[in-house]
Amino acid sequence: MEERYYRTEKHKSEKIYREMFKEEDTLFSPANVWREREQAEEKVVVRRDVHVHPTRLEAETTEDIDELKLKVEEVVGTIRERCKFLEKRIKDLRDALESRKRIHEQIVEDIKAEIAEKERLMAKMTKPEDIRDVMADISALKSQLRREEVSYWRDTTTITNEVNVLEEQYAIISKINKILVGE
Repeated sequence: MEERYYRTEKHKSEKIYREMFKEEDTLFSPANVWREREQAEEKVVVRRDVHVHPTRLEAETTEDIDELKLKVEEVVGTIRERCKFLEKRIKDLRDALESRKRIHEQIVEDIKAEIAEKERLMAKMTKPEDIRDVMADISALKSQLRREEVSYWRDTTTITNEVNVLEEQYAIISKINKILVGE
């Protein structure tokens, strides 16, 4: 009997407490808290289980894995090809730089030899008109020498910058290749 009395008294006290604070409408008021509890008790949660046949799921995942492996192999293959291409391009540009250097040295040597020959001839000349013509030729050769120097430095700077960009790309792509291949 005491237990039953306690339950009813507890139930009555909860009802009285609810009624006392029902008029308050603040967010954290006991009335709102009780209201939320009542609403929560009224809500019924329905859970629906999804059944998937295990072999079908395994088949789909293995197909996905195989497809993913093919894509990874394709990407790794293109990354390897890109690495090889960049290596070849860097080597070609370095060869071009060496070739340009040799051509520049040959052109400068030829122009300086012509200037020296004209100066040697000019020392033997006596006519002012001939001396003036030879001096004009020497001036033209010196101008050609300056143009060659500028052209050489412009070409080498352009090629060097391109080599630097390609080496940076090669470093990045080779790191990616090492990560993907696992070397």
